[in-house]
Amino acid sequence: MTSCMSAAGLCPAMSFTPIYGLSMHENSTRLPYFAEIAAIDAVLDIDVDSEIIINRVASRRVCPACGHSQSVREGEQELCAKCGGELVQRADDTPERMRHRLDVYRERTLPLINYYTEREKLVPIDGARSIYEVRDQIFGFMDGMIAEETHANYRTDEE
Repeated sequence: MTSCMSAAGLCPAMSFTPIYGLSMHENSTRLPYFAEIAAIDAVLDIDVDSEIIINRVASRRVCPACGHSQSVREGEQELCAKCGGELVQRADDTPERMRHRLDVYRERTLPLINYYTEREKLVPIDGARSIYEVRDQIFGFMDGMIAEETHANYRTDEE
């Protein structure tokens, strides 16, 4: 992929490839081989306290009628904001199931976090903030990388 979305808009000049869910698909023993073939400049670590994640997931409901997903607060009527259908909780959105998923995630991710921290490529993102603040922090980081790459390319062309 030779383009990225940033707060400034589409940037075709930057070679930016997002890799989502690497920890779930790449065994840490294969990581050095992957790192050799993929030039990784930074790894974003969206960090959220486990209890916040558990609360967010436990409040998630899905509408069987239209597929819409939304959060509900305790005591709030559980009707779909899109079609008015009755919302249900997915079987795997319970606190117990989420704790297990987080244990697996930590087990698989810790080697990657250590690997990229040692190489000074891990960029922590505070995922406890609102979705808009997290988005802005990610876009801000990407805009900074785009500016650095553009500046480096400009200097190289002029020298």
